[in-house]
Amino acid sequence: MSSYEHPKGRLVETIINGKKELSPDPSDNINRTWPGDPNGSEAAQVTYVFVNDFWEKIKPTHLIDLHCYNRFTIACTLAEENNKESIEFAKAAAFPLLRTTPKIQGKKDATTITRWARESGSEVVSFAAEFSGQYILIEKEVKRGVRMLSNCSKHIGIFEGKLEGMDDKPMIVKDDKTEVHYVKAPISGLFIENGLTNGGSIEEGDILGYLFSDETLETLEIKAPVSGYLYLYGSCRHLCDVDLAAMHPYSDKDGILTTIIREKSI
Repeated sequence: MSSYEHPKGRLVETIINGKKELSPDPSDNINRTWPGDPNGSEAAQVTYVFVNDFWEKIKPTHLIDLHCYNRFTIACTLAEENNKESIEFAKAAAFPLLRTTPKIQGKKDATTITRWARESGSEVVSFAAEFSGQYILIEKEVKRGVRMLSNCSKHIGIFEGKLEGMDDKPMIVKDDKTEVHYVKAPISGLFIENGLTNGGSIEEGDILGYLFSDETLETLEIKAPVSGYLYLYGSCRHLCDVDLAAMHPYSDKDGILTTIIREKSI
């Protein structure tokens, strides 16, 4: 197993989609260490101190778990399925998309503090938020974050005032009620986006962009196979949240160019 230093931690060889890829070592990732271990990795020790010297002492009533993933994916909140308080708290954030996830009892490998809190039996009202654009500053995401914190503070009574951005209702996604369509590159080449943005609506047949072949120099139109919403838009490769090279618009054959979501037909 090979490894080298990387901004997101030590990378190790893993198998992703049947191919060898370098991925962050789970032991260096705080999201893989809750509730921590005093004798574990540095990340595990940090979470252990947080849980025992902070969480257990103050007994929080509300939790917002802030994250940021790649710039190609729509910003979203994640609330607990069938938990009205969690869902309403997440709605107050005024993000464009809200996903609900089921509560899993007895699970030991919680991936975030939100999941760990739910699965450990805590009554804290919580949701997680994923901003769009890790390691870069995007003005609309900064404004989104400020509005979220202001709105959520008002929602739980810390501040007074009207919540902002509530006229645009979030698209609520449940995994078992949502169709996911992946638009893949038929050949390798440079994907030239067509000025669209993640979160926007799309109609079947609309041009998503153009794929310029590096082998034949031909240009192919890439069209939407179905109508729906752009959950992901752009050539999104492994580690595109942290590697500049992986953010380059070049795509291998069968690389994902766009992900379209829509409600399942009944």
